[in-house]
Amino acid sequence: MPEERRELDVSATDGTASDHCSIRVEHLVEVVKEIFSEFLGVNFHAVQTIEEEVVFTGKFLVSMIGFVGTVSGLLAFFCSRSFALTLAKRLLGMPFPSVTQEVRDALGEIANMIAGNIKKHCEEQGHFIQISIPSVLEGDNFNLSRRPDTVFSRLLQFESELGNFFIQISIQKLAV
Repeated sequence: MPEERRELDVSATDGTASDHCSIRVEHLVEVVKEIFSEFLGVNFHAVQTIEEEVVFTGKFLVSMIGFVGTVSGLLAFFCSRSFALTLAKRLLGMPFPSVTQEVRDALGEIANMIAGNIKKHCEEQGHFIQISIPSVLEGDNFNLSRRPDTVFSRLLQFESELGNFFIQISIQKLAV
């Protein structure tokens, strides 16, 4: 069985010094681990790459950040409503009985920290990237599948003492 490709490799079209941006899955895991352990006191004990379509049942929140430039795509952070309330409490130091704007802002900030690290990593390789402000969606029972126009898309499931959460990164093919 061939070894799974665990690196994002996207060709640039603008003739920058580096002709690709490489983001290793392991690097993304380390970034998430640092943010969750240092800022939130959350440790996770397992990471799994999910290749097939995922059906999220129950109430979930998704914090998304788009990025554009020589590398374009989307980073999304998925968690249950109860996980989001606990993270917001840990980040902001106060309990939340329901999802409020402060809870949404806390989830947006987590996605922003992860996306900012990806931006820095790609810029160190000679790419220009801008990231959007976070968008946070709340919903029940939805599906997540890979778009056919992506060069790279990974959904990582993290298991922690608070429950599971997911990080997805998708990179779109660049226009030639």
